[in-house]
Amino acid sequence: MSYSQQKFLEAIRMKNSDPKTSAAMLRSYCRGLNELKTGDIVEFGRHRLTEAVKPISDEAVERPITWQIIDRQEDRLLLLSEYILDWEMFDAGGDGWEDSYLRELLIGEYCREWFTEAERSLLCIRPDRVFLLSIEQAKAYFGDSGRGRADMLLIEYERNGPGEDDWAPRMKTTGCEWWLRTPGTEGGTAFVAKDGEIVEEGFRSDANEFGVRPAIWLNLKKLREMSEG
Repeated sequence: MSYSQQKFLEAIRMKNSDPKTSAAMLRSYCRGLNELKTGDIVEFGRHRLTEAVKPISDEAVERPITWQIIDRQEDRLLLLSEYILDWEMFDAGGDGWEDSYLRELLIGEYCREWFTEAERSLLCIRPDRVFLLSIEQAKAYFGDSGRGRADMLLIEYERNGPGEDDWAPRMKTTGCEWWLRTPGTEGGTAFVAKDGEIVEEGFRSDANEFGVRPAIWLNLKKLREMSEG
C-alpha cells in the first residue's frame, strides 16, 4: 500500500487562507497514516534524481521520496528510504558516526533540500532528524533475509532524434551497497551489500561508491497537534 504526501502539502498551503479545511485535511492525513502497517510505502519530501549522463537541459529531475515503514510505535513511524538517494563517503578520516562527514550532510544540507519547513517539523530530532540505521537495527528489521537489498534510481538521457537537443530522459535502477552508521569490526564502517547481506566487518569509510539510504522517525503526535489547530 502506498500513501501520498499530497494531502499534507495541500493542507499546509491552505493553512492561512482556509484554516478549517486545512485542519480537516490534516486530520484525514493523520488517520490515513494510522491505518498503515509495516511494509507500506509513504511519500514524504522530494529528491533530485542522480544523473547517470549529464542532461542537455538544466531542469531538475525530481520525484517524491518514497519510504518503507519498518517500525511503528504509538506516536511515531520509523521510515527507511525505499531507494538509495545518493552516493557519498562516510568520512574522510574516521569511522565514528557522531563526527562523520555523512552525518553532517544528512542533518544539514540533505535535510534542508529534501524537506520543506513544515515537513521538517514532523521529524523526531532523536537520534537525528535524518540518520542511518545501525547494525543492530539492520539485523532486527532485515537480518539475513535479503530484504535489505536496495536499488538507486538514475536518469539517463538517450537520443530520440537527429537534432543536437533531441535527448529524452529515461529512468533506470542499479543495485548498490549502502552504509550503516556502526564502525566495522575489522575497521572502516559496516554496510549492507548488494544482495542484502549485512557486512559487519566493514569497508574503508572514505569509499564514495557506497549508497546513502536514510531513515527518519515521523512524529504522529506532532501531526495530530497540527490538525487540532
